[in-house]
Amino acid sequence: MGFSAMYVGATGVTSLSQKMSVIGNDLSNVDTIAYRGSDVLFQDLMSRYGTVGQVLSNDTGAAFQMGMGVGVADVRIDLNQGSFKDGSANTDMAIDGKGMFRVVSQDAGTSYYTRAGNYRFDNAGYLVDPHGNVLQGRAIDRTTGEVSGGVTDIVLPWEDATIDGVPTRVVSSPPSPTTRLNLQFSLDKSETDHSTSATDPFFALAGLWDGAADPPLAGSSYAYSSSINIYDAQGNAQPMTLYFDKVDVTPSDGNTYWEFIATVDPAADGRAGMTGTSGAGLLMMGTLTFNSFGQFVGQTSYTYEGAGDSSLLSNWSPAAFSADGFPTMTATFLGLASGAGAGTTGQTIALNLGLGSATGGWTGLASNASAASVGTSVANLPNLASIAEQPNATTGYGDSLATLSASQDGHATGYLLDVSVTSEGYVRAIYSNGEEENLYQIPLYTFTNEYGLRREGSNLFTQTVESGSVVEGTAGTGPRGNIQGKSLEQSNVDMTEEFVDMIVTQRGLQANTKVVSAADAMLNTAISMKR
Repeated sequence: MGFSAMYVGATGVTSLSQKMSVIGNDLSNVDTIAYRGSDVLFQDLMSRYGTVGQVLSNDTGAAFQMGMGVGVADVRIDLNQGSFKDGSANTDMAIDGKGMFRVVSQDAGTSYYTRAGNYRFDNAGYLVDPHGNVLQGRAIDRTTGEVSGGVTDIVLPWEDATIDGVPTRVVSSPPSPTTRLNLQFSLDKSETDHSTSATDPFFALAGLWDGAADPPLAGSSYAYSSSINIYDAQGNAQPMTLYFDKVDVTPSDGNTYWEFIATVDPAADGRAGMTGTSGAGLLMMGTLTFNSFGQFVGQTSYTYEGAGDSSLLSNWSPAAFSADGFPTMTATFLGLASGAGAGTTGQTIALNLGLGSATGGWTGLASNASAASVGTSVANLPNLASIAEQPNATTGYGDSLATLSASQDGHATGYLLDVSVTSEGYVRAIYSNGEEENLYQIPLYTFTNEYGLRREGSNLFTQTVESGSVVEGTAGTGPRGNIQGKSLEQSNVDMTEEFVDMIVTQRGLQANTKVVSAADAMLNTAISMKR
């Protein structure tokens, strides 16, 4: 009996010692990024069977079972999510919900899964964890912006370049030429007509423009001007200026009319035959019509297509339209000392002042095939067919002359400043030209049985037969959580609970040692009886 009691007590000491080791390991990892604590589950060992009283021939009778101690049934990982804290870099990330990142060893090519999101770019441009394992993602096609191909290493798209005469490796955003201008103006209906023409009052500004003079247009000849930088195909900024002037109409029909011209620097105008001519720099002319309430209700736009003398209105035709229904002009830029490398390829630029044509055409042209056909009558002004008014349209109220908003869709070459991570898992590049671009999308991985994953140390897990198959998916879909950029998941170890468990475990171990010592004393007493 004494030996049996000693054995039972010894199993308690052994099992509780193992639990104390688990508690100590959890407490040592209380500050480990995304660490998962463990719970120790005990089980009783087999029981010794015995009978009380007479044993019958069929082995029936009063029976008892005497327990033979305790053992560890399982050390089960705690998969509850830890709290988040702010990361120190944009490449820190945490998963809010289910899922794990996948990293691959650069040496052995072994795949690991982890919740730890403390990643940094190394000197080769790979996004790695502290042990050099590369985070995996799906590359984004830089032309289409769509996910392309399978899962691969996340690495910056380096390219060799020379900046200020110094060869270097950069991640760049290629230049994009301007294709659309969005401009909103406030034009004061109480303004006067600064430039007049007895024969072509709606195009007086165009008649005064002289690309061979400096300045090409006198400051007293217009009511308002506004400039915006547009970009050529090489990413060089080219200033474009729009000039406005009110047109006095007699007799008045209740509407207010303004003329406008869209211009660039005459010295940069690379259209064939325009260099040094009066028409150099003049890309578009037209008119704006406002009703008595100051609402924008009509527009004309004319462009020169390169045939004949550009100073003749008869060679200016109604402008073509962009796919979304805005009048367009064509600009061709020469290389300048301040913008060396500019190309000579024409680019089409749509002008959105607040009105468009739903059908991409003009109405009321009739015989007015050119600007020269308009003359002095407002009845000869064509208009946009199937007018589609935009949310922010130019106005003609009697308050002020101002540019209310101005934007364009081109940009210069940009260089990588930083990266960020979106909730959908996109690794987004941020460039010096203000552009942003998705480079990769980080997938998340789930398992049939996450409790079956094998701990490999270093916050890493590997797939096992017990974990079942791995399922890849996009963050925020199915059971997978979202990714929080510039955040880190902390250990899910609750120090308070661990100290409570430690005290209970310590007392249990002490109690079991008392069982062993008491059983030993009983055994010694029994032996001493023989003496």
